[in-house]
Amino acid sequence: NPSYRLYLAAKDASDFGRLLSGQRGKLYEKVELTVLTDKAAEKPAIERAFANLKKQVRGEDTTFVFLAGHGVNDLKQGYFFMPKEADIKRLSDTGVSFRDIRRTLAELPGRNLLFVDTCHAGNVIGNTATGLSLNNSSAINELASPENNIIVFASSSGDQSAIEKDDWGNGAFTKALLEGMRGRADFMKRGRISYKQLDAYVSDRVSDLTEGLQTPVTPVLLTVPDFPLVEVLPN
Repeated sequence: NPSYRLYLAAKDASDFGRLLSGQRGKLYEKVELTVLTDKAAEKPAIERAFANLKKQVRGEDTTFVFLAGHGVNDLKQGYFFMPKEADIKRLSDTGVSFRDIRRTLAELPGRNLLFVDTCHAGNVIGNTATGLSLNNSSAINELASPENNIIVFASSSGDQSAIEKDDWGNGAFTKALLEGMRGRADFMKRGRISYKQLDAYVSDRVSDLTEGLQTPVTPVLLTVPDFPLVEVLPN
């Protein structure tokens, strides 16, 4: 649907995947990558990718899931990620339910992280779509509840828009993620970046890039101790 089009979401996902693939032989012995963008990002393909995680992930693994695109909250049915064929009039049939995503990730062993860059451009739902909202707060809080053991990085709070600009080369959230994971979040210059270090960098950087218009959210899980996400060359 041309009216839903985003210009940097596919690049955001590809760039994030490329960065993680560069960790092969560094922090991680192996990196297995699935990237679905543009025409490939169909509901069945996304759901198959989540189903495959259940078959692949072991207790010693770290799972990264990155979503870039539109997200819409149906006040009755919950929050949905909008894949290629999404139709806001038929969200349950054409969207990917965050409840299903949560169920899958909560059942995985190992360490599980979800990066959610979904609250783009409010004109997706227009002014006449009743019962719909861009507000992601309840979905993020539900995902990051202690019993799920999922670390969630969300690009924005509540019903904020996630901002993208051509001259950044990425959306603000992904730009900050990539910068941080490439080394800027290594505040102590130890050659490794933990999820808490990344959270601190992304929060400050996105606020700076967007002049306070976008506020990333990472709910704190007291039951999950800090751990490294990526290895970088110390400066």
